Amino acid sequence: MRSPEWFEDVQVGEPSLIDGKWVRQSHIMDLRSPQNLQQLKERMKAEIARVRYDKETGGITVGGARVLTDRESQSTITGAHSHALADPETMIEWKAENGFVTLGAAEIMQFGTAVFRHVQSCFARERVLREQVDVTGNIPALMAIDFQSGWGV
Repeated sequence: MRSPEWFEDVQVGEPSLIDGKWVRQSHIMDLRSPQNLQQLKERMKAEIARVRYDKETGGITVGGARVLTDRESQSTITGAHSHALADPETMIEWKAENGFVTLGAAEIMQFGTAVFRHVQSCFARERVLREQVDVTGNIPALMAIDFQSGWGV
């Protein structure tokens, strides 16, 4: 997990050769300054979205199997869930992160439901955090918002 950047290059000059080295002069803005409250809020919301995506696509454990939750896996699990609803006799071989498992319709639905709940909880947490950012009116309170924990995964 990388740490957020609270500084921004607001003015980057053309490269110039100084003492045999190519450099770019820049002006750095500290987003944690009171006059930059709105820019800091936008940066925090972008960081919250990045953390949500990492949590959402980071996988979960269902019935002892480590299930991938990247976007492609979410789609595949949804398809398997739909098929299991239509055909209760369905049996599939599923490749979890820690090996293959054979799943019947009930297990497929368990996987699908667990992934759905996981993804939805990630988006719900993102919404709560974004709302906190929106209503917070000062830098210290904004910087105190913990967007790394509370994801329930």
